[in-house]
Formats: sequence, C-alpha cells, structure tokens
Amino acid sequence: MFGLSKSPSTKKSDPNSAGAPQPVSGSPTPVPGNSTPPSHPHVWFGASAVPAPHPAPGAFGAPPQPGNFGVPPPPQPFGGAPGGFRSFGGSSFGAPPSGFGAPSSGFGSTTKPPLQQGLNRANDKVFQNLKATYLAEFNFKGVQVEATPLLPSVLRGLQTQLPVLFQIKVGQRSNVGKAEEYTRTPFNICLVLDISGSMQGARLQGCKKAIMAIIEQLTVHDTLSLVTYATEVTTVFTDCKKDHSMFMLSAVENIQTKDMTNLHGGLKVGVESLKRSIQKEQAAHLPKMPVTKEGSDKNKTAAATPPKKAHRVFLFSDGHVNHGVKNPSMIMTDVKRWLTNTDIQISTFGIGDGYDEKLMTAIAEHANGDSFFIETEDDIEDLVSKALRGVSNMIAPEATFKFRGLGDAVIKDIPGYDLTKTPGEIKLLHLRTNGLIQFIVNLDIRVPGLDDFSEDDMEDVVDSKNILGYSLTLGGDHFVNLEDCKGLKGSVSINYTSDSSLVAEDKKNNDVVTYLTIQEAAKIDEQVVDHLANNRTAEAIQAKKKVVDMFGAVQSKDRWGFTAYMQSQSARVVQNLETTGNTRFVQQQQQQQQQQAQKRDLGYGLYE
Repeated sequence: MFGLSKSPSTKKSDPNSAGAPQPVSGSPTPVPGNSTPPSHPHVWFGASAVPAPHPAPGAFGAPPQPGNFGVPPPPQPFGGAPGGFRSFGGSSFGAPPSGFGAPSSGFGSTTKPPLQQGLNRANDKVFQNLKATYLAEFNFKGVQVEATPLLPSVLRGLQTQLPVLFQIKVGQRSNVGKAEEYTRTPFNICLVLDISGSMQGARLQGCKKAIMAIIEQLTVHDTLSLVTYATEVTTVFTDCKKDHSMFMLSAVENIQTKDMTNLHGGLKVGVESLKRSIQKEQAAHLPKMPVTKEGSDKNKTAAATPPKKAHRVFLFSDGHVNHGVKNPSMIMTDVKRWLTNTDIQISTFGIGDGYDEKLMTAIAEHANGDSFFIETEDDIEDLVSKALRGVSNMIAPEATFKFRGLGDAVIKDIPGYDLTKTPGEIKLLHLRTNGLIQFIVNLDIRVPGLDDFSEDDMEDVVDSKNILGYSLTLGGDHFVNLEDCKGLKGSVSINYTSDSSLVAEDKKNNDVVTYLTIQEAAKIDEQVVDHLANNRTAEAIQAKKKVVDMFGAVQSKDRWGFTAYMQSQSARVVQNLETTGNTRFVQQQQQQQQQQAQKRDLGYGLYE
C-alpha cells in the first residue's frame, strides 16, 4: 500500500551514555521558546529540544538497507510526467452505483445499499479507465488553446448571444533538463496539523502516513516544516531538508493527540514560520559583490532572484474551533492580514463530518489554494498526495488572458470573473501538468440584416466573420518552450447565414454542450445544498436525481469523461440520502461536489 516501514519507538536517551544522539559540533544552543532551529534541525516540544541524531551505519545517509527510513523509493511519475509524486492507493471511491452510466437506473429499489464512504479511486476500474482516456489527450509538450463557439453559424438579421468555450490544455514540461532538480517545481511547505482529541486513532495515523510520504519524496531543493495545534501550538520542526529525513520521520512518529482545537493559533504560527523560512531562502541567494577601494555602496550585498519555489501551507482539521479565536469572520480577517504581500497559498483538508467546511473552504479560496473533504481515514494519503502533485506539477503559476470583440460582436461577460476590475483581461491561476482550464466568453452579436425579406434574399450565402480576438501570456517562472505551445494567440470566426437548419440543435458543439450542462448542474447542486441545510430531504433527492439524469444525457458527447464520474458521485449522494437520511456527512459530500463542478481546472479536480 504505502511502502513505509514503521519507525522504531523513540526513547529518551541518557546524554552521557554511549550512542546517545549529540548535537552537531558548533551548532548553537537552542533558545527556549524559539521556534526556529539552528542549522542542525531539532524537534521542539515546548521549551525543550531533542537534537537530531547522526545517521548510524545502515541508517539514513548510509547505503540503503531494507526497511530504512529516509531512503526514498524510485520516483513513480504521475501521468507520464517525470519526477511526479506517487499516488497512494488506500481504499477509495468504491464500486459505482448500480446503473452507472444510465440516466436514472438504480433508483426506486426497495433494497437500500449501505452508506457509501471513501473515494476508492485506486481500485475503481471505471474511474481508472476514464482517467486513462483523459490523460491520453495530454501526451504533448507545452500549452494548447482551443476556442469553440456553441454553433458554427448565426442567423442574419438577429441579435444573437453566443457562448464561446475556451479550453486551455496543459501538457508536459518542455524546457526541463535531465537533472532531478528540473523535473518538478521545488516547494517550501509548512504542514499545520490538528492533534486535538478527536484526531486520536486512525485519523492521526492516516495523517502521519501522508506526512511521511511527503518526507520520503523530498528533493534537495525542498523545505518542510511542521506545526501541530490542540489547546497549545507546537512547532515540531522547521526548515528541514532531504538530509533530515530520518529525523523528521522520527518526530512525526512521536506525535500524540491532546485536547482542544486552536485552529487560529496553529495557522498563525504556521504562516509566520513559513514567512521566516522564505526570508532565509531569499537571504541565502544574496551574492557578495567585490569590495571597492572607495568603500561606496558598491561594496554592499546586491539582491539576486532566488530559484522560485512554491510556498504553501497545508492545514488539517477534523473539528470546529473550540479554543483561542473562535469567530470565523475574525479568523478570516487575520488570514487576509497574514497573507498580505506574500505569495503563500493555503490548501485545507477537512477530515470526517465534524470540521467547519465553510471556514476551511473560505480560507482556501482566499489563499488561492484547494480545499479537500476527506471522507474516511483511508483517503488521507491519496488526497494529500494529490495536493502535493498539484503544487509540484506546475507548468506556470499564472497566465493572463486578453480578449476583444471583433466586428459586430461585443463581449457580454465571462461567468466567474469580474470584468470591471481589469477590463479586457482575466488572470488564470495554476496551470498544472495534465490540466484542463475551461471558461465561457459570452458574446453579443448584432448580425447585419437582409436587404429584403424575399425568396431571393432568403437563399443562403455563407459569409465568414471574425468575432473574437484573444491572446494568452504565461506568467511567473514557467516550464515550457513557447515554440511548443499552440493557439496562444488567435481569433474566432463564425458564419452569417439565412439558413435556419445551420443553427439547429444538432449543430451544437459537443464540448460546449457538455460544459454548459456541468455548469447548469452546479446551479441545481446549489439548490440541493440549500434543501439539505433546511431539512428538505425529499426535495434534495428529487433535485439530485435530476442532476444524475443531466449527466447521463450528455455522456456520449463528453470526450473528457467528466460527466460519467460526476454522475456516479451524484448517484452516491442520492443513495446515501435514501439510506441514512439527511446527515452532516452527506451534506458535506454534496457541498464538495457542488464546489468541484465550479472549479476552473476540472481535469485536475477529478482525475489528479
């Protein structure tokens, strides 16, 4: 399953005994209460510190031995991308409901199935086949842009609203070398782990395994820190590197649960710890300038741009805040203040059915991160690994999409974006390997009328016109050669016609129809969320069955397989509602599905 051997239990050592771990010669003495360790890392428990042991023969740093901690396994690329993180399969999505693929099969049965929990993606053959078909479309280097109107033609003499679907396909990296350090984006991550009493048992063990997996796959360019929170907040370790793997694994193994949930305090310490680490990172890349005789400002250290790392906080919680700052609006105010003028992003992991999904989702959305609902302990490893691949498999951190209506067309809106703030352009975030960013540009077209309404003038004369111009510019440290990219700049054309058969339903583009159906289903899912929140279970089931039918109706048009997987997820919610009723767990399942459908990169959201 996971490939990790168990850490030996750590016992307190007599500092005077033979073989007891000793600090590295020349290391500064730890200062009580100081959360930043010296150059040689320490585990911090309150005011005391346990020095990291030197590697013994056969341990980390020595030739690999069976069961060795700290000896990373061979890299297992995800989706063909070199250096990707392993996908750890525990139990996951489970067998699809009966009638999978049919619009409404499986409902109305007198025998109710058991509650379906967990994603079980690794063992689901249907999901794996859908994923393989999807990934086959991304066996190219660079970025490709497709722009497709709903219809290829519009009628003359009519004002027409026409949606144009943009699909930004993100393939594989193309400007990377063969050395390990270029195969993925290096990261500096601070893990903020809930160790309140409710995390005891399988939840904590699942988190430990996920953290150990991160540690085992560090490269020499990555940095990792760990903060735990209960009633009190503890900095377990900071600024640790690949060379410290054995030390970190031992520290993680020794974590135990405590009492309350001080999420605000834990997140504050985590963000502050990462800020200090980033400052050290930047200071380490300040080259020394030669000293001049004049002793002028030329002798001073000149700043240089350090290698760009992804800076992230991973926040774990399984409960509502019950200690420290508890008010969600006050927590969000502080989060916004902490992140001002930083590039830190926060991804949140809500575990089980007791966490505050509104707060965790709000934190992730404000911090441009991802939010994950972990249904069962078995899903922890899989979803943490997914989040990590989302960080490391970045092609470009952002891109700018510029657009203008051409000729008779003007841009009405781009759903999900505020065009009043930056007229004529939008920002796209997180262009990831094997990603598919989709959005609609709605056009208002005033098609010129006919000269006269007569039989002669009604004869069709096709006249192609450009209606939309666009360009996509990759920003930040991107990992592609522009020569490998296609369609980054172009225009969309359409035919003006007087033949109504050319604008019939069967002329609509399948990709656009599928995307619009998913968005319409997301609106109904919002109604389902409201029904469940107000205990209207029957109405929620009826609306959710409609979503299942909608996905089934377009599966034959969907080249990405999104609707097949989303239909199975929706059917699972219906079956759980009919089995267990309106539980908090089912509400969170539904909330996650509704948010998932609105993600820009649905390919990453579903298949990564």
